[in-house]
Amino acid sequence: MSAGSVLVIDDDPQIRRAMKMTLPGHGYVVGEARTGEEGLKELRSNVYDLVLLDMNKSGMGGIETCRLIRCSSEIAVIMLTVSNTEKDKVDTLDAGADDYVTKPFVRQNCWHGFGRLCVDSLTPTMWPSNRSEHKA
Repeated sequence: MSAGSVLVIDDDPQIRRAMKMTLPGHGYVVGEARTGEEGLKELRSNVYDLVLLDMNKSGMGGIETCRLIRCSSEIAVIMLTVSNTEKDKVDTLDAGADDYVTKPFVRQNCWHGFGRLCVDSLTPTMWPSNRSEHKA
């Protein structure tokens, strides 16, 4: 049984490749997109439980992509960012992201958060307050 499905939106092919190689070993099905526009199209075409979204990608930025995702979905979103400034953290959460992870990240520390957010999104009727608790 799958732990959930994850869409990785990142313009860095190494990040996408690493996620596609690593996440299935933890039970996740993985889709990928290079740009925000591709990611939005993928979300309209397929069902995902979690989005891993690069904040500083080329083309449509992660903040704008996250806001557009939030216009039509409550899917769990974790923003991936190289920046660790307080302003970027606040901007990320204000855009609707559920959490953020600073790159480079230790993959072992991410699985728990991915799993928690996937569980929240897979069973929203069991824990209806969880989605709002993650928002600042």
